[in-house]
Amino acid sequence: MAATQATVVYANLEASSSVHGQLFEGKKFWIAQRTPARSFFVNQVRSNGGSIVPLEKNADYLICDHMKNDGPPGGISYEFIDHSIRQGTLADPDSYLVGPARGAVRDVGSLRPTKQTRTPFSMRDDAILWEWVKRCEAKGSSVKGNEMYKQLEVNVYNVS
Repeated sequence: MAATQATVVYANLEASSSVHGQLFEGKKFWIAQRTPARSFFVNQVRSNGGSIVPLEKNADYLICDHMKNDGPPGGISYEFIDHSIRQGTLADPDSYLVGPARGAVRDVGSLRPTKQTRTPFSMRDDAILWEWVKRCEAKGSSVKGNEMYKQLEVNVYNVS
């Protein structure tokens, strides 16, 4: 029978304590600012030998909120820390993945809902715009900037 080495785990230690467990010894964690109870998890990691790094690229584990859809690629739920401490052994991080796979590239603007089609200008819209620009130019008004288009919107399309 193989002997297993017991891991010392501490929960709820003071942040200034010099005593620490070994569960996260040598592991680097990046914890998202928007993670609920972030300071609690930072303390839990430090109390058990882990360190907190400010940059995602330097971390072994990217901890974030599993309830939000904006986790970083390779993100792991904060439950990983909680369950590891409760079990007294390092849990399998793959069981807590919440973001896209590490190395995945997000589409530009992927967090915002997008309109699937664009309404093209009609020939009538183009003619109205052309006439409006020519009229403004003839009056000596500026045809640069947004003001001319705001006036067009109010005067021609009766939008207020």
